[in-house]
Amino acid sequence: MVPNSIFLSAFCLITSVVLSASASATDEAWWERWDDPILESLIEQSFQANANLQALDARKDSIHSKTQQSRSALYPQLALNFKANIAPTESLGFQFGGLGPGGSMPGQPVPPDVYGNGSLSLQAGWRIDYAGQHWLQSKSIQIQGEALSWQGTESKTAIVERLSGLYYDILAGDAQLKLLFEQVRENTKIVEVVKARFESGLASASEVLQQEQQLLALQVQVPRIESAQRQRKLQIENLTQRDLNLKVLNTTLPLPFRELAPEPELELRASLKRLELQKEESSSQKGVAWRGFLPSLNLNAQYGYQGFYMTELSTQNFWGAGLQASLPLFRGGQQWFAFKDSQHALRAAELELLNEKRNQHIELKASVENLNNCWELRKLLEQKSKQAEKSYQVALAAYQEGLTSIEALIMSNIQRFQSQNDLIINQRQLIDARIQFDLAQGGEWVQRLHEAN
Repeated sequence: MVPNSIFLSAFCLITSVVLSASASATDEAWWERWDDPILESLIEQSFQANANLQALDARKDSIHSKTQQSRSALYPQLALNFKANIAPTESLGFQFGGLGPGGSMPGQPVPPDVYGNGSLSLQAGWRIDYAGQHWLQSKSIQIQGEALSWQGTESKTAIVERLSGLYYDILAGDAQLKLLFEQVRENTKIVEVVKARFESGLASASEVLQQEQQLLALQVQVPRIESAQRQRKLQIENLTQRDLNLKVLNTTLPLPFRELAPEPELELRASLKRLELQKEESSSQKGVAWRGFLPSLNLNAQYGYQGFYMTELSTQNFWGAGLQASLPLFRGGQQWFAFKDSQHALRAAELELLNEKRNQHIELKASVENLNNCWELRKLLEQKSKQAEKSYQVALAAYQEGLTSIEALIMSNIQRFQSQNDLIINQRQLIDARIQFDLAQGGEWVQRLHEAN
């Protein structure tokens, strides 16, 4: 007799991870609520090894530099100017008496062939950002960096989803292997029973052959599942860039908690936040574009010395200050088309955001429906599994007494095995359904993941 606890152990259910959902459930990342340090370690390794995340970090550094560069236009500009020239004296013309080369005024010394002049000045300029154009441009670049950071959070979420899927596939595969090995052991016992009946003349050789074929059909499934496990292992190693020892994955397949809010609401999601920032950036660019139609104002000031040398050095200081205004009148429509482009970009960003919100609400409703359906199906599968176990025990006892055929026993055992395997598949689907619900709903855990960027 095979106790009912055998197939339960094959399902690898652990009730210690059954958590009650509360108002603060979304504060903690779903993979942290599983309390699985191995999965958490693999996720952290995949973050560190992912080249796309590293490239995003480099792009964020570039955006930061561009932001600082743009902000520099808001400050006054200082320049130190130095100029020195040397030229033929005759190029001065009649300033020295109108005489030709080598000539001089009566009683005056002959001027040298060349003369020199120069100046040294400090110049200051400040473009007055009275309309906030440069400030908006700087803000727009900064928003680009924030949107890029949320794109990194999106990538992290996708990495977690893919890696956890492979991880739980491995755990489910282990559960199926355990169940399969248990079935092989049970079928081996049945083969021995059939052989004993054959030796007693109570069973035919065909019955022995049928049961041996059934045992072989189970045994050939082992390498298929093991091959799939190795493929999943390779994919995880590709994500983490580290070797994975399957023997350390002694964590059992968890059973997700079921409790949901009566009407779960859409919370913080990385994709939604990124699109909101893109809309904000487009709005800033529109503001930059229309401010381009306004006149520019510049304050200028300079102070310095200039000198002249021919036969002796003479110097004098100079200074000046002024306000310059410039109104663009015609540049081939460049500014107009820039403004129209910013209008279209803003409209596109608004539509993308609206469409994303609509899709996310649909995803949330669908994930709730899928999760509830999986739980309802589990109730039926648990009942079916219990009935299949009882039917198998009855068929085995009846066959030993010669009250039923070997075909009935084989069919009963197949149904028993299939019902137990269906429970494992359903448990794996429940995990996926719960993950999809958490991803669809979002929450504060997304913000925490983002802050870790």
